[in-house]
Amino acid sequence: MELEALKDYVYGGDKFILEPYDDWKKNLIFWYSKYLTTQCNNQTKRHVKPENMNLLTNTIDKINNAANIDEIRENINKLERLGFKGPQTYYNNIKFVYFELERLKATSIKQMSEKFIIFCFSNKMNDLSNPSINNRKRIVGNFIDYLQDTNVGEEGEGAYLFNISKVAIKKAIPKEEKKLIVLSPIKEYAKFLNGIDEMAFKKGDVRNKLMLKILLTTGMRISELLNLKKSDINIKDKEIHFKIIGKGNKERTAMIAHDNIKVLWKRYLNEDSYNEGNYFFCTDKKKQMYGKYVALLIKQVLEYTGIKVTKSSPHMLRHSFACYTYYSVDIGLEELRDLLGHSDISTTQIYLHYFEVNKIKTTRKISSAIRKMQKK
Repeated sequence: MELEALKDYVYGGDKFILEPYDDWKKNLIFWYSKYLTTQCNNQTKRHVKPENMNLLTNTIDKINNAANIDEIRENINKLERLGFKGPQTYYNNIKFVYFELERLKATSIKQMSEKFIIFCFSNKMNDLSNPSINNRKRIVGNFIDYLQDTNVGEEGEGAYLFNISKVAIKKAIPKEEKKLIVLSPIKEYAKFLNGIDEMAFKKGDVRNKLMLKILLTTGMRISELLNLKKSDINIKDKEIHFKIIGKGNKERTAMIAHDNIKVLWKRYLNEDSYNEGNYFFCTDKKKQMYGKYVALLIKQVLEYTGIKVTKSSPHMLRHSFACYTYYSVDIGLEELRDLLGHSDISTTQIYLHYFEVNKIKTTRKISSAIRKMQKK
């Protein structure tokens, strides 16, 4: 349904006045809906089944015409259930602006000032890891840019500019970075791996153990694991090969030695049966597996083994794989980058900061060299 207040204020088809309503909530919801719709249209929908494409289009239309924050949330969640998960990341990282303005009893969206944004990032990020904070900064900045690029004055004059300095926001964030504590490559990695074998899950024991072992020994992203189709997996020689479509639609191959999971693999193939999406891993109801379920399994293993980490997420296992591989195997950063599917090696380096793996590995090499020298 067309918004009445905008009928006379559309310029070039994609330009709108900043505040067409007297209510700041309606104004911000209007911009949220336009911004999220743009993100929906710009992202790949490769995981949406062909028979669901019409429903997907209708759901995006509902977001574009949402009347309140609840309608946006409900339809964003519906997109995720259809296999279109990208827009939820954008929604989750801008919704806090709405609730913070509401808490401060705002009267205009122009109150999204530099001071306001700095306040939000300085006081509302205690529960987020540093990568999550950086992601939120990027998306909020992107939303502000969208507002400035798309709004016009009531008589067609220039856009309202928020004049929010990204440099000022960066400086305002405390430099003490909250580290994501991962499994120690020295003891905890092996302890967690053994814990997977020792535990007995009440439901889906073989499937659950297989998923966790693949995550921990390949460094796959949780989305990559859960989107695996049966046609993506092949056994070649002594390895199992997984064809993965990662971020940015980049394709790579992950491998795991067949001997490491041979027993689980054979048992799972015997148990496995047809499911509606032909996914390799599925729920007891033959639906695609959820990441939250895998996160719960990880938490159970951590409790069983007594390992303490700050965040029991599937991504923690990916970081742990990176630390363990670099620390324990004679591998360089470039090789590790390719294993993880990173575009930029600086991202790979971030994964290694948590346990100062570079220093540990170098120190051990020096120690080994000294011992060899003393034997001569």
